[in-house]
Amino acid sequence: GMAWDRTGRKILVADSNNNCIRSIDMDRQNQVSTLCGSSSLTERNDGSFATATFSHPTRIVPVGRGNYVVYDLSTQYLRSLNMDKRTVTSLGLVGKIWDMVYCPKNNSLYMTDPEGQQVRQFDLGTKQISVVFTAEPLLSQPKAICEKEGNIYVSDAKTSDIYFFETKTTNDQVIPQA
Repeated sequence: GMAWDRTGRKILVADSNNNCIRSIDMDRQNQVSTLCGSSSLTERNDGSFATATFSHPTRIVPVGRGNYVVYDLSTQYLRSLNMDKRTVTSLGLVGKIWDMVYCPKNNSLYMTDPEGQQVRQFDLGTKQISVVFTAEPLLSQPKAICEKEGNIYVSDAKTSDIYFFETKTTNDQVIPQA
């Protein structure tokens, strides 16, 4: 996964094969540097950027004010990157996911799980995870996910349908948009 930094001049990359988070500086002729992690260690250790380690980070999502959440595939944990403090902190175990997106309206991450045929929500305030909706009757293989103005859009790889739901309502519903 990749995400722009808050300046819009660097791209942050979750480098799964090397167990680290990289930065590509567009102002310095695309210079690549390692922010945190180590290619020689494949475990989950929190701490400063200098000491924190990852185990196959695959997704990185901006969550406001220069902070990011990284999904660690091997440990199935969400990890918080605080760019000001230059620290990495584990947020919680979420299981296997394919994609994730941040929704600022409710300070939550939404994640697709094609194997479990569900979309899950991780509330960044309470650190609680819940299933937003499951396969029956609509979803077969939820894969890609995106957010706009509190609406979550999910693509289904098996049916080629796109579904959405509004996060601002208390009783979320999936409405087919095929």
